[in-house]
Amino acid sequence: MTATRQEIVEAIKQMTVLEAAELVTVIENTFGITATPVPTAIINSDSSNLIEEEVQTEFSVTIHDLEGRKVPIVQVIRKINSSLGLKEAKYLIDDIEKGTPYVVKESVSAEEAHELSTKLEAVGAVVVIK
Repeated sequence: MTATRQEIVEAIKQMTVLEAAELVTVIENTFGITATPVPTAIINSDSSNLIEEEVQTEFSVTIHDLEGRKVPIVQVIRKINSSLGLKEAKYLIDDIEKGTPYVVKESVSAEEAHELSTKLEAVGAVVVIK
């Protein structure tokens, strides 16, 4: 006799916790598997495929506010972005003071993002790395 999935589920519902635990052990031994979850993967609910967790490799460095003097911050920003003129950098600082964040660099490595953040924070910029 072949039992349907629904019949198997109903039979398991009737078991005690001890009986269900013994059933799991028998299934593990019979098929050479383990019921231990895989901690580094998540299960996609649409399919039974395992999907590896994504690790962020690219970051954006953004100035959200200013706590120091403007001149040193302008100097550091111009060193990072050499195409930025003095006038543009000044307008940029004014915009940051008004609440408009400025993305200093996008798609940089974690090391470069940390390096840029350290330089900017040293002169009084409030930096967020995303």
